[in-house]
Amino acid sequence: MYDLVVTDRARTTNAVEAWHGCIQSLLSEIHPIIWKFINGLRRYQKLKDAEIEGLIVTRIRPAYECLNRRIKNIVLDNKNRDIIDYLRGLAHNIMH
Repeated sequence: MYDLVVTDRARTTNAVEAWHGCIQSLLSEIHPIIWKFINGLRRYQKLKDAEIEGLIVTRIRPAYECLNRRIKNIVLDNKNRDIIDYLRGLAHNIMH
């Protein structure tokens, strides 16, 4: 977890859940036939291509940006905190 926080990578599986929801909405069925599945993947690829080209911008919500920044500050300051203060700081931010 330390490395994930320090390198600004995802700490949870929320990105996977978001991907799953996107694919599910593009397919519009739980068990699509193969052609609908292929067409859904094509639509998904077009969305990703547009995102890569900068035509679509996905952003983290400001509240999550602030939370991530606070957690990273606590983690990077771990040498200046005793273990209880460190854990309390993390727990306080994770629970809110």
